[in-house]
Amino acid sequence: MKLNTVRRIYQVFFLTLFLFFIVVTDFKDIGGYPVSLFLEMDPLTAIVGFFSGRVLYRGLVWSLAIVVLTLFLGRIFCSWICPMGVIHHLTGTLGDRRKTEDKIRGNRYRKLYQLKYPILILFFILAALGSLQTGLLDPIAFTTRAFAAYIWPVLSLVGLPVSLRPEIFKGAILIAVLFLAAVAANRWIRRFWCRSLCPLGALLGLLSVTSPYRIQRDTEKCINCGLCVSHCQGACEPDGRHKVHECHVCLNCVEICPTDAVHYCRSRDYAPEEGFSLSRRKLFGSLL
Repeated sequence: MKLNTVRRIYQVFFLTLFLFFIVVTDFKDIGGYPVSLFLEMDPLTAIVGFFSGRVLYRGLVWSLAIVVLTLFLGRIFCSWICPMGVIHHLTGTLGDRRKTEDKIRGNRYRKLYQLKYPILILFFILAALGSLQTGLLDPIAFTTRAFAAYIWPVLSLVGLPVSLRPEIFKGAILIAVLFLAAVAANRWIRRFWCRSLCPLGALLGLLSVTSPYRIQRDTEKCINCGLCVSHCQGACEPDGRHKVHECHVCLNCVEICPTDAVHYCRSRDYAPEEGFSLSRRKLFGSLL
């Protein structure tokens, strides 16, 4: 079975499970489901929750599984499990008719993608001061809020039985606009939100910089065709000095390589890649 097929099976499963949990949360007569599972799997929720309240909710122990996976396998959560990541993957891929050259240019790494790290630092600072604000951009909380407060009620109003109380909540339109804008941005820059704004992605990126399993390129087999870059979800440039902290482990580069030059395997040299740093100016901006 092809790697892309395996990943899509996981993506469909986790997205379906996520949406199912939102539905059964509303239908209170259906009990016994772990509807908070995705929030409890979120390492960002666990860490900033501890900083802000000095208490670690025991259900968040599930987030340790994501941390361990990331430490060894990289940001596998982003392309295989995260519902927000799956939505961006689908909307960024479906109907994309750009030429290979345009896809390569669009998937090159940009300094803009470092913005998510100061955002993460900002949320840590706020949490240390007692203000828990990660729900504004955390992908699990953000997606849950968008579906529960706007998308589900709207679908119920047009006849789909996915909500018992199909009212539009106060502030839901703003949430919907932000969510739809983030999704629509994929038409210009694939996975723009994941690459530039996601604080959970930033946290997982920091955890993955020394992961032993990563993308490896055989320079002797590589013909520099650029196909790996054209199909890359994370703008991690697998055709050069691979940026592990940006890699979503989508494995498109492994699947598409015509000469079998790209592999996902254990690396003997798994030190942090060159060029990964946060300037003092960005850190100071986050403090402000």
